[in-house]
Amino acid sequence: MIDIYNPTFDKSKVVVYVVGRISGDPNFKTKFEDVYEFLKHHGYNRVIVPTCVTDNLPYERYAPISLGFVQACDVVYALSDWKDSTGAKAEVAY
Repeated sequence: MIDIYNPTFDKSKVVVYVVGRISGDPNFKTKFEDVYEFLKHHGYNRVIVPTCVTDNLPYERYAPISLGFVQACDVVYALSDWKDSTGAKAEVAY
């Protein structure tokens, strides 16, 4: 487990994957862009947001890719609406 409150913790090397609701949210792109910028501003240099691939793929094609992102990350950052998303719940469970 990573202790993000440890003063010697190097946030710049941590890979963060952001999960949250996409389907049915007309503002999902802005929401993920905002959290991406927030995390980058706070020193997390390796941030993955699902909007990097969801624009061109239907959910059934994106779902397996998202689990690969989860597997490759050190931290999952769950937005407040993650429980309203089947995909985000699967990512968190994984």
